[in-house]
Amino acid sequence: MVPLTITMEILAECGALLEPGRVLVGMREFRASRWITLDQPDVAVELTAEQRGPGKVYVALREDSGASPRLLWAEGTMIFADRYPAAPAPSDLRLDAAGVSKWLPERLYVDGMFHGPSFQAVRSIDLTAKNGVTASLRVPPRDRLFAAMPEPSFLTDPVVLDAAGQVVAFWSQEQLDPTGDIFPYRVAALDCFGPPLEPGSELGCRVLVTHASDKEIRSGIEILDSQGQVLYRLDSWRTGGFRRRPISGSFRISPRDAYLSTSWQEPIAGFLDHQRLACRRVDSFTRDFFESSHGIWLKVLAHLVLSRDEREHGSRCRPWINGAMNGCSAAAPRRMPCAPW
Repeated sequence: MVPLTITMEILAECGALLEPGRVLVGMREFRASRWITLDQPDVAVELTAEQRGPGKVYVALREDSGASPRLLWAEGTMIFADRYPAAPAPSDLRLDAAGVSKWLPERLYVDGMFHGPSFQAVRSIDLTAKNGVTASLRVPPRDRLFAAMPEPSFLTDPVVLDAAGQVVAFWSQEQLDPTGDIFPYRVAALDCFGPPLEPGSELGCRVLVTHASDKEIRSGIEILDSQGQVLYRLDSWRTGGFRRRPISGSFRISPRDAYLSTSWQEPIAGFLDHQRLACRRVDSFTRDFFESSHGIWLKVLAHLVLSRDEREHGSRCRPWINGAMNGCSAAAPRRMPCAPW
């Protein structure tokens, strides 16, 4: 799944074609209705840019499937100027009864987030409170983001912006639900006060949570440079929630070592050599789980379970997974791909 902040960068780079030689200083009313998923080797999208005033370019990203009408996946207004505005001082962040976070720096990407090395930009969660959190970030190397582009040139820093979203997720797991997941889908405003910093640069992140419910979290976010000046400011960063994580964190992070299934001995108890047999069942998923969010969790599960060769036969994944989730008994055996279940 392509991170939302990468989608934001895609729209910004498209808008820049109408504003050559200028810098991106912000976005307004960016929203995504669907994630870009990479379950197929290639994803074709259509981008359109429309000038809507001096320095203002509306950009829309749609599915390029040949169907009509093309589905809108993301949209927003990109703001350009001749130079970045002066960096402001941080806003007055008042955290209610703040305390030291329980997150250990060395466990952030073991117990919390699932990101690989190129997106592991959160160094520590520092103070946490009912209404917000502070964290330390570090810009990771960019040389492995694109195979053919060891030194990509971005208009924003999508990895750092994604890390700010991760900070909100760490806060949610500590303050709301340790088994929940949240994913961003909308931001009212992004303001940029400088270009992306070099890898290794230290940053601060400050989050003020203005609304939290079972369905949505809204936050104001500031990312500070090493001098304490604001580099990025995000207003009304919105995330949707999945309470009770559909796929366990340990399995998502290390599917070779963890299990989704539980032991089921009854079907093999009557066999003479039952001690040499293993029978397990998966009964923790519902049909609503597969159908939610345009089937995104089904794709996640398939990529965790199936090998590369099995994924190449993607048309077979859906009936196999649905069959497995509905239950396979000894009386009705089915041939199923090898999987770490």
